[in-house]
Amino acid sequence: MQFKERLEDMIQRVARMGYPEEIEEIGVDFSLFLAHSKKDSYEFACLNFEKKYEMNYSDFVQKIEEKKQNGGFDLDEIEAKDDQMDWEFAEAAKLWWIEKIEKITARF
Repeated sequence: MQFKERLEDMIQRVARMGYPEEIEEIGVDFSLFLAHSKKDSYEFACLNFEKKYEMNYSDFVQKIEEKKQNGGFDLDEIEAKDDQMDWEFAEAAKLWWIEKIEKITARF
Protein backbone atom coordinates (compact mmCIF):
# COMPACT_ATOMS: atom_id res chain seq x y z
CA MET A 1 0.00 0.00 0.00
CA GLN A 2 1.39 3.40 -0.97
CA PHE A 3 1.81 6.24 1.51
CA LYS A 4 -1.15 8.23 0.18
CA GLU A 5 -3.41 5.17 0.39
CA ARG A 6 -2.22 4.40 3.93
CA LEU A 7 -2.86 7.98 5.00
CA GLU A 8 -6.34 8.03 3.45
CA ASP A 9 -7.15 4.70 5.11
CA MET A 10 -5.99 6.00 8.48
CA ILE A 11 -8.04 9.19 8.07
CA GLN A 12 -11.17 7.18 7.23
CA ARG A 13 -10.70 4.93 10.25
CA VAL A 14 -10.27 7.92 12.56
CA ALA A 15 -13.36 9.62 11.06
CA ARG A 16 -15.41 6.47 11.74
CA MET A 17 -14.34 6.66 15.39
CA GLY A 18 -15.91 10.10 15.68
CA TYR A 19 -12.89 12.38 15.76
CA PRO A 20 -13.24 14.41 12.55
CA GLU A 21 -11.68 17.56 14.05
CA GLU A 22 -8.43 15.66 14.64
CA ILE A 23 -8.10 14.11 11.19
CA GLU A 24 -5.83 16.81 9.78
CA GLU A 25 -3.64 16.81 12.87
CA ILE A 26 -3.30 13.03 12.74
CA GLY A 27 -2.42 13.19 9.06
CA VAL A 28 0.26 15.80 9.74
CA ASP A 29 1.66 13.79 12.66
CA PHE A 30 1.73 10.63 10.56
CA SER A 31 3.43 12.47 7.69
CA LEU A 32 6.04 13.94 10.03
CA PHE A 33 6.63 10.58 11.67
CA LEU A 34 7.18 8.91 8.31
CA ALA A 35 9.41 11.74 7.04
CA HIS A 36 11.55 11.73 10.19
CA SER A 37 11.87 7.93 10.02
CA LYS A 38 13.07 8.08 6.42
CA LYS A 39 15.45 10.98 7.13
CA ASP A 40 16.87 9.16 10.16
CA SER A 41 17.54 5.98 8.18
CA TYR A 42 19.46 7.85 5.47
CA GLU A 43 21.27 9.93 8.09
CA PHE A 44 22.34 6.71 9.81
CA ALA A 45 23.68 5.37 6.50
CA CYS A 46 25.70 8.59 6.03
CA LEU A 47 27.10 8.33 9.56
CA ASN A 48 28.18 4.75 8.91
CA PHE A 49 30.10 5.85 5.81
CA GLU A 50 31.67 8.73 7.76
CA LYS A 51 32.78 6.28 10.43
CA LYS A 52 34.07 3.76 7.88
CA TYR A 53 36.15 6.30 5.95
CA GLU A 54 36.84 8.72 8.83
CA MET A 55 35.80 11.76 6.77
CA ASN A 56 32.74 13.57 5.50
CA TYR A 57 31.19 12.99 2.08
CA SER A 58 32.77 15.95 0.28
CA ASP A 59 36.27 15.01 1.48
CA PHE A 60 35.63 11.42 0.43
CA VAL A 61 34.58 12.46 -3.10
CA GLN A 62 37.66 14.64 -3.40
CA LYS A 63 39.89 11.71 -2.36
CA ILE A 64 38.23 9.40 -4.92
CA GLU A 65 38.69 11.99 -7.69
CA GLU A 66 42.36 12.44 -6.82
CA LYS A 67 42.93 8.68 -6.98
CA LYS A 68 41.11 8.50 -10.31
CA GLN A 69 43.37 11.20 -11.76
CA ASN A 70 46.46 9.38 -10.51
CA GLY A 71 45.76 6.29 -12.55
CA GLY A 72 43.16 3.81 -11.48
CA PHE A 73 41.91 1.80 -8.56
CA ASP A 74 42.88 -1.28 -6.62
CA LEU A 75 40.24 -3.58 -5.07
CA ASP A 76 39.79 -1.40 -1.98
CA GLU A 77 39.31 1.64 -4.19
CA ILE A 78 36.71 -0.17 -6.30
CA GLU A 79 34.76 -0.84 -3.09
CA ALA A 80 35.18 2.83 -2.20
CA LYS A 81 33.76 3.83 -5.60
CA ASP A 82 30.72 1.62 -4.97
CA ASP A 83 30.36 3.16 -1.53
CA GLN A 84 30.57 6.61 -3.10
CA MET A 85 27.43 5.90 -5.16
CA ASP A 86 25.58 4.56 -2.12
CA TRP A 87 26.74 7.46 0.04
CA GLU A 88 25.76 9.99 -2.62
CA PHE A 89 22.25 8.51 -2.73
CA ALA A 90 21.97 8.50 1.07
CA GLU A 91 23.10 12.15 1.26
CA ALA A 92 20.61 13.22 -1.43
CA ALA A 93 17.76 11.25 0.14
CA LYS A 94 18.52 12.66 3.60
CA LEU A 95 18.41 16.21 2.26
CA TRP A 96 15.21 15.48 0.31
CA TRP A 97 13.47 14.24 3.48
CA ILE A 98 14.75 17.22 5.48
CA GLU A 99 13.17 19.47 2.85
CA LYS A 100 9.87 17.55 3.11
CA ILE A 101 9.89 17.89 6.90
CA GLU A 102 10.42 21.63 6.58
CA LYS A 103 7.54 21.91 4.07
CA ILE A 104 5.16 19.91 6.26
CA THR A 105 6.12 21.91 9.34
CA ALA A 106 5.78 25.24 7.54
CA ARG A 107 2.39 24.33 6.09
CA PHE A 108 0.85 23.35 9.40
